[in-house]
Amino acid sequence: MKIITWQENYNTGIAEIDQQHMKLVAILNGLQNAISSQLEEMIITDVLNSLEKYTSYHFETEERLMAESEYPDQTAHEKKHSDFGDKVKYLKENNDNGRNVSAEEIVKMLSDWLLDHILNDDKKLAQSLLLKAQKIMNRS
Repeated sequence: MKIITWQENYNTGIAEIDQQHMKLVAILNGLQNAISSQLEEMIITDVLNSLEKYTSYHFETEERLMAESEYPDQTAHEKKHSDFGDKVKYLKENNDNGRNVSAEEIVKMLSDWLLDHILNDDKKLAQSLLLKAQKIMNRS
């Protein structure tokens, strides 16, 4: 069972970002499948590690694009990345220290945050990037 089915309206128009978002959705859906199969204890550590690494990679991509394009809302956008990274780190530390981390909690947190971030913050970023690219193309 998928927690998120990729929909056309999740696309930002920036292929690199969209592909990375799809990967994050796949990680989330993998966790949901583990819960459904009652395998969560066996893979929760792996999923948290994957989530931490991949979100870091994805955020670096977005932040590089923001810096290159002089995105005006970069500071606020990066703060949201940092806040999410802190949530993942908190869940990972609790799991690593033997405190129960509910897979359902991870799925809910990630799905809520990811969809909100894609549909609001990343769409706004993509519009800015595409507009800047169009202006550059028009100058040529």
